[in-house]
Amino acid sequence: MMHRPVFKPHYLVKVIENEGVFLLSERHQTVLLGWLYEVIAPRLDGRPVEDLCAELRGRVMPAQVYYTLNQLEKKGYIAEGGGDAATMPPGEAALWSMLRVDPGEAAGRLARSTVALTVFGAVDIEPFRALLGALRVRVAEAGSEEVGLGVVVTDHYLRDGLQPYNKEVLRTGRPWLLIKPAGTMVWIGPLFRPGITGCWECLAERIRANFPILGYLDGKRALNGATGADRCGTPATEAVAWGLAANAVASWIAQGESPQLEGRVQTFDVLGWRGESHALVRHPTCPSCGTAPPEAAAPDQGPAPPRVVQLTSRKKAFTNDGGHRAVPPRETLRRFGHHVSPISGVVPMMERAAPDNDGEVMHVYVSGPNMARGPGPGWASGRISATRVAARGRTRSRLAPAPCARGSSVTPRSSGVTNHDSRRGSWTSATLESTPTPVCS
Repeated sequence: MMHRPVFKPHYLVKVIENEGVFLLSERHQTVLLGWLYEVIAPRLDGRPVEDLCAELRGRVMPAQVYYTLNQLEKKGYIAEGGGDAATMPPGEAALWSMLRVDPGEAAGRLARSTVALTVFGAVDIEPFRALLGALRVRVAEAGSEEVGLGVVVTDHYLRDGLQPYNKEVLRTGRPWLLIKPAGTMVWIGPLFRPGITGCWECLAERIRANFPILGYLDGKRALNGATGADRCGTPATEAVAWGLAANAVASWIAQGESPQLEGRVQTFDVLGWRGESHALVRHPTCPSCGTAPPEAAAPDQGPAPPRVVQLTSRKKAFTNDGGHRAVPPRETLRRFGHHVSPISGVVPMMERAAPDNDGEVMHVYVSGPNMARGPGPGWASGRISATRVAARGRTRSRLAPAPCARGSSVTPRSSGVTNHDSRRGSWTSATLESTPTPVCS
């Protein structure tokens, strides 16, 4: 039982006699019916429960007071008053409360934790540093070892310096957050957790593959570590980026986690007013972190044995599109849809390519460069002619109905593409039917 109960700071409380207690927040509104709520609610200002019972003696029995408080606590409407939360600005306390974090606990975590700021590229981080200070985030001095989170700011995710930084944090195991405030597309994340999520190398490979010309120049070192094409920016767009980034850092500290950023890039298009989320999948053959399954080994352990797949016959479950499928196309989309992303996906897009006025008769979907015609994900290893062909070519699927076309656009794009330490071998059809086959993913 709470000793000094108060309504959680994100609630606005209004009492209307004989009608109830109205609780209003940005995302939730409710009405508490009953005279007990009307009598007790206005007095929940942080005073001790004993004083509350004494004030209401003769009108409300102590048992009724405790019962009402217990109901409010069960429903998540009240919290313990006093402590650090009492000195926190109301808006800040309301934010942590909305995130289901006790404002006092949030203040304590912010006071105990430090972050390290690192910059790669031509970015002025002083406005960012000031915002972090306003949110009570402690920024460690250069060289400090007592750092809970590394925060890296860059003007492009292929910048020189990110690769050695990635190797160092994989060695130490420290989580870190990558931020790009430059350009018309603000990038926040991923929050990398060594041994659990993919690493920067996993993300860089996807970026090079999904931006083949940029990847080609990066591989040839023609960029010399300079930014690619993110040259736009004004104080207003940078302020948007710094606000989102500072809130992400403070929220990670206060909550102790950040599921929306862990292994994900969150982007905001300042021109189109649209936000998107991009999942980063850990690459099993990544030269930096793909050394073992995340649940079984640390990053410095030796190579993991290849996963073995037993090829077996499966019953046809879907034939409506003229083909034979073991699972319906909607199930394929559900299982593999997170691989579709122009930033971190194996499939950079899934866009309808038929004319707008065809009455949706033609179900043609484009899913990005044709990997079979180009040099593969390692664009820099190919010639410029191959890169041009791959950048111009597109993988398409033409099926009806539309879900079949979308499902088909996901699976074939990277089939047969080899990379890093992909295993190679020769098997006969009879061997494949009788022997488990080692694969890398």
